[in-house]
Amino acid sequence: MLPFLRLCAAALAAAAVLAAPAAAQAPVPSPVAPADGATVQTGAPVTFTARGQGTLVVRIARSPAVVDACGAIGEDGGRLDGAASPADPSLVQFTAPAGLAAGEWFWQVGNPTDCSAGPVRRIAAAGSTPAPTTPAAPGAPAATKPSPAGTLPKLARAPIPSRIGTSNHALLVLALGEGSPSVSRKRFVELVRNGARRWRLDARGPVKRVPRLGDAHNDVGFAARLVSRGALGTTTLLRQNYVRVRRVCAASGCRTMRTPAGSRVVERDLALLPDVPWAQGPAHPSSDEYDLETVVLHELGHWAGNLRHTPVGCHDTPMVKGLGPGEWWRSPLDWHYDACDGGRARAASALDVPSLAAPPLRITERVVEQTVVLR
Repeated sequence: MLPFLRLCAAALAAAAVLAAPAAAQAPVPSPVAPADGATVQTGAPVTFTARGQGTLVVRIARSPAVVDACGAIGEDGGRLDGAASPADPSLVQFTAPAGLAAGEWFWQVGNPTDCSAGPVRRIAAAGSTPAPTTPAAPGAPAATKPSPAGTLPKLARAPIPSRIGTSNHALLVLALGEGSPSVSRKRFVELVRNGARRWRLDARGPVKRVPRLGDAHNDVGFAARLVSRGALGTTTLLRQNYVRVRRVCAASGCRTMRTPAGSRVVERDLALLPDVPWAQGPAHPSSDEYDLETVVLHELGHWAGNLRHTPVGCHDTPMVKGLGPGEWWRSPLDWHYDACDGGRARAASALDVPSLAAPPLRITERVVEQTVVLR
């Protein structure tokens, strides 16, 4: 065992605490307009404005309740991307062209990259005319012609939108020491390489080994022992926290001082459960299959540095807390979650809410800490 090794299964709160100091010190985004408690017309376009640094988003929800460790509210009313105002570059504008459905809403500006969130403001939509909220339900996937025997259809190639997540351009290695009975080697390699390109990651390999924590390799592959309980896949980050230790003496005596000296991620491993009824594609998953491409895109999003999850519901993103059988996200024009059909949102974990249908499984990340003493 490595010296000073401390293992913990950390969720998003740990990742936020361990974020880089520069990001932690960034000013919290500040809402400007509409004023708190403002009233707008149902179905009319609404423009929100705010000030802050980085890639800002506005979240709209029916409840002001915080749903994650970053202090963000939900997104059941939509998530809007911002654009700098031509007259004032420091002012960011967000527009909901279809407006809001009637009733009370809450909105909040935040920066998913540095896990910051501003204060929550209330807004009311008056009127009885129903209006759609964002994100809209996805359109039906385009029909594809049958592929020649032995070939696979083209995958979505477009980069993942910045509203979903950004990239740290990290390196990964395809580790194919273990496989899955429901996934061909060729398809798995193609899905990972394509997903890496979409997240702007550097994919290498393949090599014949299995992802293993502490071997100094950044591997992606099937490895049941690294997957958290109740999850389809888990991205594990090994982070080294550096502490400088020195002895300080004075007339009153000597004492030992410990000073934080920064931290960095020294290893990443993405592990998937092999014994799962995976839908490897290109067909969409059946009602008893889990979509492999969605899980790969989700986990590579964590790999790219996006540790935050989106609440389960009808959201145009692969970064949801849990994925049920028959659900998928492959691009902004090709996705489906049960909540979009009017069904109740799936639970984030099969351990929490019983269901007569096949339960959803989590898609997770964890942080393993290692303390290194510098003398």
